[in-house]
Amino acid sequence: MTPISAAPNALQEARGPSRTLNVADPRCDASVGGFIKVGLRDANSTSSAGDILLEQWSDEGRRSPGWVQKPPACDFIAYAFAPSRRWYLLPVVPLQRAWRQNGRGWIRDFGQRRVPNPGYATASVPVPIDALMPAISQAMLISI
Repeated sequence: MTPISAAPNALQEARGPSRTLNVADPRCDASVGGFIKVGLRDANSTSSAGDILLEQWSDEGRRSPGWVQKPPACDFIAYAFAPSRRWYLLPVVPLQRAWRQNGRGWIRDFGQRRVPNPGYATASVPVPIDALMPAISQAMLISI
């Protein structure tokens, strides 16, 4: 497990379009997770630095849900852009609620990016940050 203070250096060492790094933050209360799943992006990514790729299908052919659809394995996803060292800390439950409320429209408006892998393909939706962040905020609002 990488300490969160060392994670920015790990960004510089990341190779390829996307990497996942698990980091531990001693400031986090272990009773509510204590670990942050970090999706790393680099300059060679298939989409621009102005969007966040939401993994809809981890195996599109088998319809295996991607991380934006399946039960959360963490409390937050820190989405990092390696060249700028800018991080977006995304709360998983509101992010997934925003996906349920807006996913079909985002697919229609922004399309999908498919990445072939040996034996399977992943499918992600490149949602502009300017659309995603207000949607997450709206997903945290509940009218009673």
